[in-house]
Amino acid sequence: MAVRINGAARGGEFISNNLQFYTLYTNIDITVTGSYADATQKDFDALVQLIAGYSQVIISNDPVSVGDLNANGAPSVTGAGYVFKFAVEHPDVFQLNGNPVQALINQLDGIVLNGGTIATTGSVNTEFVRSETL
Repeated sequence: MAVRINGAARGGEFISNNLQFYTLYTNIDITVTGSYADATQKDFDALVQLIAGYSQVIISNDPVSVGDLNANGAPSVTGAGYVFKFAVEHPDVFQLNGNPVQALINQLDGIVLNGGTIATTGSVNTEFVRSETL
């Protein structure tokens, strides 16, 4: 596992109770390598930056490679891919028109990464789900 330095926590800092949890499912390789020369690391970093356009990711895991996304909770994406779980502390920040992840769907659709173009509509290769826990 890569060692990352993301900041420091100090006494008196805390995470609010407004956390909302999300899972990203994708067929695009977003393997975390710790080397910023690697295309997969750049793609993962780009995804986190796009999410942070709405709300900073507070808690997350490294993306996990799975053999079957659908069997791991993806609503419609199938085949091998990656599962990335994260939390933000702004309630309903991604909600539009009653869909809790519509802002993410709109924001990421058509973004070109090294590993391919994100498709959140049409022939979907990336989708999001809001959940109660990580």
